[in-house]
Amino acid sequence: MDALLPTDYSVNAFFLTHGGRSKPISVTISLEDQKLMHVTYDRSLFPSDVTISQISVNVDGFLYHVYFDYACHQYNLATASYLFIRLLQHKCATNICIEDDLPDLLVILEECVFLSVPLCDCN
Repeated sequence: MDALLPTDYSVNAFFLTHGGRSKPISVTISLEDQKLMHVTYDRSLFPSDVTISQISVNVDGFLYHVYFDYACHQYNLATASYLFIRLLQHKCATNICIEDDLPDLLVILEECVFLSVPLCDCN
């Protein structure tokens, strides 16, 4: 199946921010050697002077990549922001439909944010 994946494609992701407007956004996925996934998004989503961290979270068999400012997540939740990307098998990203995926995103937030379980920096 990996050989059938396009090397560059766009999907709908979801950007959640505590300090502004949450919204669906389009991101570009690039596959390097069909094994490494690189995500390109509007860098203005996060402040320019921060390092973005990434985690993978499995919710009832669905895998999500979450991008976030680790320092802000740890020390200033009032301005924290999160970019969610849903994955299928073989690191193939798929569109997030907020109406369908919102329960999963809330589980991720509840477990990792509201219960203060620290997200690890998995870069």
